[in-house]
Amino acid sequence: MVWTRSPVYFYQRNDIYCFSRAVPKDLQARFNKRRVEVFLKTKSADKARSLSMTLSDRLERYWDSLRLEQIHSRELGLSVISVDLRPNDRKTSLSVDDALRCYQSLKRAGKDDLFFQSSSRNIGYSKDYLDNKSLTMIETGDSGKFRDYFFERGLSSSSVKRVLSSIRAIVVLAIKENGIEITNPFVGTLIPDDQIRKRRLPVPEDVLLELQRICFDLDDEPRWLIAFLSVTGMRLAEAVGLLPDDINLYGSYNSFLPKLLTIG
Repeated sequence: MVWTRSPVYFYQRNDIYCFSRAVPKDLQARFNKRRVEVFLKTKSADKARSLSMTLSDRLERYWDSLRLEQIHSRELGLSVISVDLRPNDRKTSLSVDDALRCYQSLKRAGKDDLFFQSSSRNIGYSKDYLDNKSLTMIETGDSGKFRDYFFERGLSSSSVKRVLSSIRAIVVLAIKENGIEITNPFVGTLIPDDQIRKRRLPVPEDVLLELQRICFDLDDEPRWLIAFLSVTGMRLAEAVGLLPDDINLYGSYNSFLPKLLTIG
């Protein structure tokens, strides 16, 4: 029986694990670097091993598809046309700004200002890193670099997922509406989960009692509200939206029936 050892494609840098794998020699001419490195953002060796195996498997399948493409191209006598030699079609020059305008125009019905602000902000992030590229010029690898750019800025996994999800939706709608025959480069990007999450601790009881004492001494409307929140645990909008008829202090227990607060 022959014993074999599985290759290891991750290493530890400043307590954080990173994925690293060399590009095969027969494909190095197609890429701008000879090694793929991804920040895994985890301190767990088991988590890093699982993530690196997943990434390695995806790379293997991607590289196999490139090799098959080369074989078929030679058999059929096909060659890739340079972007500069493609027909001057508006579809090939659709930028991320164009995609944003298309998305906001089609989705604007019933949306508030937050919808337009968040979608514009997320596309702004992509322009900061990828410039205002044509959608046909954005490669699948750019999405991974974009993800690493966020992690280097200290964003959490949930924030990165939220931004990429928004950009993915904007791009996929633009692709469908304009009939562009490309794969959404933001689909399938692996985003590792945070290994260590900050836990929000409750406010100690002695601190709450001291806060309520101060509110009682100051005795004004803002302090009434603060004391009320500290006793009931309500959300601010729920407490502000209460009417006198919503409060019952004379039953077997106190009850509050907050109504939805409509602003604007």
